[in-house]
Amino acid sequence: MDLCIRIFIVLSFMCSCQGVELTLSPGTMSSSGARSPCGVLICQEPLNVSNGQGSFVNIRSMSVFKRDSQISTNSKREISIATVTTEYPKSTRVVNSIKVNGTLDADGALIEVELYKEKDCEADFICEVQGVDNEGRGMVSTARLLQQPCLKGNQESDKILSPALSLQILASVERLVSRVAGGLEDKIDQLKDELKNDNIGLESKLEELKKDLDDRSESFQHRIEDRLLLFENRIEDKIDNNNNLQTLIQLDSKIESEMKKFRAEVQADVQHSFDHLADKVHELQDQSVKLASEQIEKSLNRTFISVSTMELDLDLLKSNSQLNFGTIKNETETIRELLTSGHSSCQSLLTGVKKLESSVYNCTSRDDSQLNELLSDCQSSKSYDLSSTLENILTPKFCKKGMVFASQPYILLNSTKTSINTFDFPYLCETMTDGGGWIVIQRRVKGDIDFHLNWADYKIGFGSFAGDFWLGNDNIHAITSSGAYELRVDLTYKNKTSFAHYGNFFVAGESDKYKLTVGSYRGTAGDSLAYHNGRLFSTPDRDNDAWDKNCAATHGGGWWFGACDHSDLNGRWGKDRDLGVEWEKLAGGDSVSFAEMKVRRV
Repeated sequence: MDLCIRIFIVLSFMCSCQGVELTLSPGTMSSSGARSPCGVLICQEPLNVSNGQGSFVNIRSMSVFKRDSQISTNSKREISIATVTTEYPKSTRVVNSIKVNGTLDADGALIEVELYKEKDCEADFICEVQGVDNEGRGMVSTARLLQQPCLKGNQESDKILSPALSLQILASVERLVSRVAGGLEDKIDQLKDELKNDNIGLESKLEELKKDLDDRSESFQHRIEDRLLLFENRIEDKIDNNNNLQTLIQLDSKIESEMKKFRAEVQADVQHSFDHLADKVHELQDQSVKLASEQIEKSLNRTFISVSTMELDLDLLKSNSQLNFGTIKNETETIRELLTSGHSSCQSLLTGVKKLESSVYNCTSRDDSQLNELLSDCQSSKSYDLSSTLENILTPKFCKKGMVFASQPYILLNSTKTSINTFDFPYLCETMTDGGGWIVIQRRVKGDIDFHLNWADYKIGFGSFAGDFWLGNDNIHAITSSGAYELRVDLTYKNKTSFAHYGNFFVAGESDKYKLTVGSYRGTAGDSLAYHNGRLFSTPDRDNDAWDKNCAATHGGGWWFGACDHSDLNGRWGKDRDLGVEWEKLAGGDSVSFAEMKVRRV
């Protein structure tokens, strides 16, 4: 049986690096008859080769490619049969009678390929390694295994010739590589000598050019000095020889020219001074106008608050045109008992109350004429003290619990200083809920006011008592620091009303960044404020939260954020996904459609 003696020639092209090994070992048939590989191909690249320079310190990938040796050189096509990378450091598979085992670890890269087809064992193989050398440069190492068919003979001659011929070829290749390496080293030494000689020649030429330039510069300088000296001598000769009337005329003309120039400069300086003075005058005028406009703006703001209050009173009067007859009857029964027990002499007032009660059932709207009639009856029966007491009950002057007889659900109270309230700012008093007496500090009902504002805005407050507003952190601190206060939060979500009540509520001053303190919870809306207890107030321009970013800038509005929130009633109107008017226990990440925060003295 004729066999082909195959010659394995290993050529390595490694971009000035070494270490990659590519070998193909012929296989043998198994004595048991089981199928065995016709060859085992091994590609290996270790890390940290002993010589250090030009070796891999980090391997990114190793790939083995196959080329069919029986196809012409021009038409050979490389086929990838195995790859390991840092992303996929292990590879084990069997495809087309080729078994692959590959690893890439801290010791290096290794791919072992078992070949079971004769045509695969006669093919050419390429092993390519990509990585980084010890200087941080990218490098590629390639090893090629080229096979060439040779002499045919019987099996014994094949066994005899193959080792000897392989040793001879390897020796020839080694000598060839040694000669090439020696030649390269000689060529490199020769190039170094030539570069050194060229460098010396360049340095000498630079020295010659520098010296020549210095000589020329010195010569040029001497020539300039000689010409200047000659020119000065000529000028002096001219002056000596022409010291006459013409010289005096020229001098007089020059003096006159200088005087004109001086007068022009003086005029320019005077004009500049006048312009500067005019700018100062305009600046003072602008400051005066600005100050006056600020004062006018303050007056207009106060007027606007008064108008808003009137509008609120009007809206509330309209909204309450339809009375709850049962409530009115209870109130009039209470008044009747008060009048009967404490003022039996005022029978005419009691008659007026009965008239008012009977008239309630016959009318569909209410106005102040009935109250005026009641007060007129009191005055006609000489019970002025009782009428005054009734007026104080129906129209209170301060906000406290027990305001069940107030004529309106909301009353705007201006600056008051009493034993109960000592506030020097206007505020809105809610009179109906749970006995009334609530000071409203925040409301969201229309969405017409932008709450995404800065620290200074939340400090003094903003908005309108007739709609959405924030009373102001300084004002809220003034209220809660005047005594013990409770907090009630009324909410509406999907047309259903809920509330949250906290037994204690306190807001610290600006020096403590308006720190929040809340007490125990009860209610129907769920507790979404306990998480914020002890938190500092934050705004888009003043980040005091516990998050590495700014919760106020992300979620919108000022609030006592943590990282970030379980509630934010000052969020963006109508927004969802935790970015709106939020009360998590009630609406999740959605916005509620109504929110009102109010406090009452305990």
